[in-house]
Amino acid sequence: MHGTVVEITPGQWERQLAVNLKGAFLFSRSAIPHMRQRNGAIVNISSVHATVSWPGTVAYDVSKCGLIGLTRTMALDHGRDGIRVNAICPGYIHTPITDRWLDTVPDREAAIQRVLSLHPLGRIGTPRDVAEACLFLVSDAASFINGTSLVVDGAMTAAGH
Repeated sequence: MHGTVVEITPGQWERQLAVNLKGAFLFSRSAIPHMRQRNGAIVNISSVHATVSWPGTVAYDVSKCGLIGLTRTMALDHGRDGIRVNAICPGYIHTPITDRWLDTVPDREAAIQRVLSLHPLGRIGTPRDVAEACLFLVSDAASFINGTSLVVDGAMTAAGH
């Protein structure tokens, strides 16, 4: 959903926070008691919108920033329980949501080229890129990584986008 604080409704605001922030809270609240002392790991999916913002994305940006705060606080609160909590911040990832957005723009090919131009790697990310980052964060190779956010965006934010 797009809009500024004066354009979106309180209901739209609440829905965005419910999906992106409350959902992670409720999942974690249910999972953590079962994970204690089992060296578990939680990976929240945030967004590059947690670190950079675009006009008209206030509810989305706030929900993704909040998810980073939730991730860090849970890492502090539950590290001694053997639970690591991290987040992934993807950039543009080619998903059905991306396709639905592209279906709404007047010039699909121009939009694709614009998005590609934002990525120094010269491609849009894939769900596999995000999945591989998740697998790393839950693996023993990441056993000392806790409370961090891993940006998976093909250097888009490093390039200032």
